[in-house]
Amino acid sequence: MRRDDGPATSTGLAGEQHEHRNRLLRALPAEDFAWLQPRLEPVALPVRTVLARAGEPVEHMYFPEAGVASMVNRMPDGSGVEVGTIGTEGVTGLQAILSGGSLPSETFMQVP
Repeated sequence: MRRDDGPATSTGLAGEQHEHRNRLLRALPAEDFAWLQPRLEPVALPVRTVLARAGEPVEHMYFPEAGVASMVNRMPDGSGVEVGTIGTEGVTGLQAILSGGSLPSETFMQVP
């Protein structure tokens, strides 16, 4: 979902609320899901797909229906440190609607 009410993304279908494998989508109050549903768009998220790049504006939210996304901060020497994971219980890219800002971390699909 974009700040301008563009599409949200999910690896599942934009069908009925109880059909989603993302637990956050299933747990939303019915009226909130009804607002979000027309903005959902299914997308494939293979391993290593970058969902957000460090320092760049976050444009989409992703509600994983399978797999795990990793958030990794890069150190000055180029090494990476995983600072978070998002699976079927959550969402990535909240900055897309909260602030339109960027993250210090890269978010990518780590587990299929």
